[in-house]
Amino acid sequence: MGASEAMEPLIEAASDIDYEVKASAIRALGKFSSKKAYDVVFSALDHEEPEVRSNCVIALGEMGAKQAIPDIENVATNPNEILEVRQCALAALGMLKSNSSLKLLEEILLSKETHGMLRVAAAHSLGNIGDKDALAALLLAQETFSNSNDTPDNYGNIRIIECKRAIGLITTSQDAGANA
Repeated sequence: MGASEAMEPLIEAASDIDYEVKASAIRALGKFSSKKAYDVVFSALDHEEPEVRSNCVIALGEMGAKQAIPDIENVATNPNEILEVRQCALAALGMLKSNSSLKLLEEILLSKETHGMLRVAAAHSLGNIGDKDALAALLLAQETFSNSNDTPDNYGNIRIIECKRAIGLITTSQDAGANA
């Protein structure tokens, strides 16, 4: 069975009325990079069910849909969107290695008003993007998180660990590039 033959049942399932079937099909379509798969996945971005929207932004990230970056950023910053969907949108920006999203991710990481889960996701995505321009924000965030109780949530230690991971990814990739 070829890729296009494998994709057709998923496209059909993506229009199922059962949102769980639709969500699973949307997520699986992220493995395809065709325009047809993109169109089906993108059309689910405003679906009423959060699970469908979450799988949609992840699928867009997996398929490398850079044209969807502005829309994914809108999901990530929409205060009316549920946290899990926003977290998935931030992860998708990291998958897309969206340098154009660095400033947005840094703002989320450093904002004391932003939920801790989103700050962790922003740090993770900054590490995945791997741009050295993110180091200053990650180092500042790591220091801030280590030296204070800046938010009354349970994500402080996770933020520190994720900042360290992201810094390690960036510096390792920079070192590898210098040695190449």
